[in-house]
Amino acid sequence: MSSPNGTFSRAEASVFSVINGREITEIREYACFEPTLNDATETVNPDVGRKSLSTKRRKLKSKVWEEFTKDKGEDGKEWAICKHCEKKLVGSSKSGTTHLKNHLKSCRRKTNPDGDTDKSSETSNYRLSSSSVVREKTLNDQELNDSDITRMFIKHCWGTPQNSIKASILNVLKEEKENLRRCFGKQKCRFNLKIELFDKDYRLTVVHFIDDSWELKKKAIHFRCAKDDRDFFETLKGSLSDDWKIDNNICSMVRGIGQDKEVTSEINSWFSRQGSLPFAGQLFAVDCLVDILKGYIWFGNMWGFDLATRMGHTLDYICKTSSNKVKFQMAIDKAKSMGKKVTSQGLPPKSIIDKFELLEIAMGYKEAFSELEQMDPAFKLISLRKEEWGMATVMYECWEVLNNTNCSFNENKCVTANVYFAKVCDIFMKLLQWEKSEFWFVHDVGSYMREEFVEKYWNNCILVLIIAVILDPRFKMDTVERWFKKIYGSDTDAQLKKIIDEVTNVFHKYEESCSDPESLSTSFKMLDCYGMRCTSSHLVDEIESPESELDRYLKDSKFPLFEEFDILSWWRTNSPTYPTLARMARDFLAIPIFPTLLDSSLKTEIQNIIETDGMDDDLINNLIVYEARKYRFRPCKVLYRIHAE
Repeated sequence: MSSPNGTFSRAEASVFSVINGREITEIREYACFEPTLNDATETVNPDVGRKSLSTKRRKLKSKVWEEFTKDKGEDGKEWAICKHCEKKLVGSSKSGTTHLKNHLKSCRRKTNPDGDTDKSSETSNYRLSSSSVVREKTLNDQELNDSDITRMFIKHCWGTPQNSIKASILNVLKEEKENLRRCFGKQKCRFNLKIELFDKDYRLTVVHFIDDSWELKKKAIHFRCAKDDRDFFETLKGSLSDDWKIDNNICSMVRGIGQDKEVTSEINSWFSRQGSLPFAGQLFAVDCLVDILKGYIWFGNMWGFDLATRMGHTLDYICKTSSNKVKFQMAIDKAKSMGKKVTSQGLPPKSIIDKFELLEIAMGYKEAFSELEQMDPAFKLISLRKEEWGMATVMYECWEVLNNTNCSFNENKCVTANVYFAKVCDIFMKLLQWEKSEFWFVHDVGSYMREEFVEKYWNNCILVLIIAVILDPRFKMDTVERWFKKIYGSDTDAQLKKIIDEVTNVFHKYEESCSDPESLSTSFKMLDCYGMRCTSSHLVDEIESPESELDRYLKDSKFPLFEEFDILSWWRTNSPTYPTLARMARDFLAIPIFPTLLDSSLKTEIQNIIETDGMDDDLINNLIVYEARKYRFRPCKVLYRIHAE
């Protein structure tokens, strides 16, 4: 049995490691905290411990695959099929094998092939198997300690943790948290929060910051299942202040747009009370912006919703009977034989939930529908009229433009905030063009989307994006001026003056917040015309005041317009020249305005932890944050399909 304080005895250590099928050499390797995507078993000789540590061990394929068959689906996804119960699990090498091992432990067809589900029999078999392994293997490492074992458990989430080992696990997690908290305390920058959604109710909070070496860092700090936004935010506030001590040093929080306005106001008020700079508050990721605009295509007007309903009925008619399917296939073949383009393949699926998929499929069948009307009078009664096809075409084109924009966000290699101003301006311009269209339904879509875009995104986020692009030495104010001329026309000068005043105000706030007045760019020791230090105030007044650091930066020559440009390296080199702007760059460039995607292997690990029996919420949340801290939060791949040409 374990000791009262939750640690392990030497005997327990042996049984624990053997039950989970791992040698002590592997336990010690897993004491490091780098993510492992593929498990590998090792061939261990009893004399290995006496050999040089530099001896290279041969790694073999994990034995877990003896219990599974690999299969690849039509969509290219790899699956692992259990040989005992034939259940399909994710089989990609990137997903590791932990979830496969967990399944084998709970697979009753494996432990009871005859269908006997008696739990006592299952437990007996497990213990018998474990005791056999104990006799075969020997642990001969005197340096093994409780922390090593706990780290191994955390690494793989094996078995069902009992209360006796929970304290030991939490001690390891506490040690890791304390190390990270000390790291936060040493940084001379503000922190940016990104709320990543996992499933419908689970939220993972990740801190983004540029450290003292000018490297962009991302660290998971908080995971919760919350019934609503207010419930989640209350727990997050406590974590920021009590656990991490960074509540007074938050620059921004980035999340989805679909949040209650009252909660948003409370969040911004809380930031303000904590003493952060004026621009601090809640921002929205660009992928959320595009998604919500796509929703307006359908739901921003009644005719769009009605049109989607009509399209659904049209495709349902085709799938209703075998006769209808035959006729439609004949219509497809006839359209293709006449040289018409039919881009949707085969027959439509029985049910389509996603309206953009519905629109894409319907547009691909447009020419086939035209031929079917000639062959089937009943279909002609429910098919879209010419004007409705015109509206559907406009909706599809709007969707495709936004989709391509989203793809350009996702394909961008840069994860600093300086590249997104131009992309957001491009969206604004497209909405203005649609609003000016001579076709009423195009104007209708564009006008509604433009109003919502300005209210929900432009007014809230544009200052942050402008400051970020100004801090890009390739562009400075040039890009802002060019886009403002396209967007505002004759009102450009007034809008530019307003935005320059706001940027200058933020710059001055940074100057005022500097703890060392001597380091401020405006705190120069003045000399008189004789080269002597000024002692009279009226002599200082006669001398022209030096330019501010911001003015000097904007007037200095720009960096060449290279696409592959390391902006953090540039600021690391030039921070002595522009110290105040460098502080701004560390805060603004780290704002995670970009769309992100949780690593698939991380998703698998999170799901495994959530579904493990015998763990309370506190242990689950701490394990998930620990696990998430080891993975990259990478830019998204393409999330939406583009219509095939």
